[in-house]
Amino acid sequence: TSNITSMPEIAGDAALLIDPASPQSIADAMLQIATDENLRQELIAKGRKRKELYSWQKSADLLCKCVEKAMNAKGFLLSLVVIRLVVDYAKRPV
Repeated sequence: TSNITSMPEIAGDAALLIDPASPQSIADAMLQIATDENLRQELIAKGRKRKELYSWQKSADLLCKCVEKAMNAKGFLLSLVVIRLVVDYAKRPV
C-alpha cells in the first residue's frame, strides 16, 4: 500500500509500503507478493488480525465521544458546527 497519508498507520506491518509515484516501487512489491508464498501468507494473516482494530461501530463510538467533548468544552453552537462538518464529510463522493 502507499507509504504516504494515513496508509502506513492503517496497514501497520500487514502490507508492503510502496511509493505510489514510482512504478518501479509498485512493480517490485507486486513481484514480491506474487513470488514469495511465505510473505504473502504472512501479510494475509497480519491483515486479518489488523482488521479487528477497525469497525463502523468503533468509528461511530469515537465520533460520538468527539461530539460530546466538543459540546462540553465549547458549548452547543460549536457542537452544531462539528456535527454539520461530519455530516457534510459523510455525504462526500468517494
